[in-house]
Amino acid sequence: MDNAKSNASSTAGFLADIFRLIPRSKRAAFGEMLGYELRGRVLSDHEVRRIAERAWHRFLKHGWPRD
Repeated sequence: MDNAKSNASSTAGFLADIFRLIPRSKRAAFGEMLGYELRGRVLSDHEVRRIAERAWHRFLKHGWPRD
């Protein structure tokens, strides 16, 4: 149980770290993009981290289409 709690905390910390790397003015757009990627899916912490990292890389390269 402690390991599962630790993984969830580390995923939350990982996501918080990504958000801190994004300029404040673009965080809402990234949050919307990430929400779109995760919507309606049941994922493990590892999968959430992988998807968040991919979304971050796409966001850095292309931005959010509505920008």
